[in-house]
Amino acid sequence: MDSAYLNRIMQQLLQNSNLPISITDGMRRVLLRWLIQVGGKFQVKNETIHICTQIIDYVLLFDN
Repeated sequence: MDSAYLNRIMQQLLQNSNLPISITDGMRRVLLRWLIQVGGKFQVKNETIHICTQIIDYVLLFDN
């Protein structure tokens, strides 16, 4: 994935973000469990879950 493209997308997401000021590890854990459950229901590839997790962590890194 092109890093300039990814940075542009992340900036747009963060500008429109209404995330709480601090996301705790517990909140992240609940989100990832939900993501895995939904992924299982729709039978997505494990790679998709990993990419989603990376995107979530990337957004949280910039938001905190």
